[in-house]
Amino acid sequence: MSKVLVRFAIAVVVLGLAALAVLVAASEHPSAHDHSRTSVAIADPNFADAIERARTIIDRHASAFPSISVAVAVQGHIVWSETRGLADIGTSRLATARTRYSIYSASKAITGAIAARLVEQGKLKLDADLRAYLPTLKGPLAQAKVWQLVSHTAGIRDYYPFEWFWVSSKHCATTQAALRPFVDDELESAPGTRYDYSSYEYVLLSAVLEHASGETYDQLLGEIADLAGMTTTSRLPADESDLAVRYGEGIPSGFIAHRWIDNSCKYGAGGLWSTPEDMARFGAALIGGKIVGPAGLARIFTPFKTSDGKPTIYGMGWGLGKAVDGHRYAAHSGGGLGGRSAIAVLPDDGVSVAIAANFEGPRVVDDAAKIGAIFAAK
Repeated sequence: MSKVLVRFAIAVVVLGLAALAVLVAASEHPSAHDHSRTSVAIADPNFADAIERARTIIDRHASAFPSISVAVAVQGHIVWSETRGLADIGTSRLATARTRYSIYSASKAITGAIAARLVEQGKLKLDADLRAYLPTLKGPLAQAKVWQLVSHTAGIRDYYPFEWFWVSSKHCATTQAALRPFVDDELESAPGTRYDYSSYEYVLLSAVLEHASGETYDQLLGEIADLAGMTTTSRLPADESDLAVRYGEGIPSGFIAHRWIDNSCKYGAGGLWSTPEDMARFGAALIGGKIVGPAGLARIFTPFKTSDGKPTIYGMGWGLGKAVDGHRYAAHSGGGLGGRSAIAVLPDDGVSVAIAANFEGPRVVDDAAKIGAIFAAK
């Protein structure tokens, strides 16, 4: 049996077990729409009108999640932080500003900043072949460039159907282990020729960053956290008491806990836990010049181009090319079983917004941008 078929079979088994867990547990906690339980950590009175307007946006989606949390930073300071609902339905544990969520692909914004910082330090070259940092790579992938990983143009596939469940049932202590599911597979396109979003490219980028710096990804993340004043962001939380339980959709209704998920193999592609306050601090530190200088910041927020000169919609870890109410913004969403997140920054206005929830639910990235525009117009 081929390696792909074995992975598919394992994924089907895992999915079956998850479905069984849903059926068994569905009757335990059939619903959790208790958003009367609101925790307001910060509400700067200077932004009272903006906060009230932003609340109406959160209200649209609040009932879709067991809990939802939002934070806004303006000119480097958190001016609004509010959380609604339950971090743990089973114990009725209230979500607070310190509750950490799986932010999934919003992790890429932080990973992009790590890469930009290493470029600024002279430790990473965007035009270098990947084999310069990972000599064991084979075939066309070895000759792909670092910038092609950063920009999702390296040609690496994304998850096969159901493979996400297989990857999410494993634990990875090293980036080398995280590469095994895909690193020897054929590329789907020649490097640099096509933009095709792939989380595996940022898993491989995590390994490249380690070899370029001589540090682990977790150490590199810690350096960014120190620069930004982040205190709750990590890949492998030592303390699980403040984690939001990840929920899926129950049968016939409500939410079901998915405690089996392990995102450690996703590394900088989608493996981080964080809070909206920490994410907003990160965005504020980035656009405030605390992580990279002006040239690095310009590189982060400039779309890459494919080899035929066509611009993509992606910079270094950020989706680009959009504006709301006349305000230019960069953003990244995140979503997977048991988590939904978004981070948006308005560089010209000094505004950073983050949202997180513990159910995949509706996308909230556009909401984060709209909230940013409200505070920018204050």
